[in-house]
Amino acid sequence: HAGRDLTARQLAEARLELERSLMAAYTALERDATQLTPAQTEQARQAIQRAKDSLTSLDPNHLEHEQKALEQAFMPLVERRMNQV
Repeated sequence: HAGRDLTARQLAEARLELERSLMAAYTALERDATQLTPAQTEQARQAIQRAKDSLTSLDPNHLEHEQKALEQAFMPLVERRMNQV
């Protein structure tokens, strides 16, 4: 039982973190999409869609991978924001 409990907890945590990243991504894209090139915007939208599609996964590693991919897709926007400060 302990192994299943640990996996269930890892899955719940990974899903929650991905959901948080998705909310941040939606907000960032809505607010600052003009700071991205069209190609970067499309890459960000695709990453959002892949992350959304993966929310039903039962594999915490897959969820973590999609979260990292989502963060990577938004790195140009984060860098631009940092440079404005």
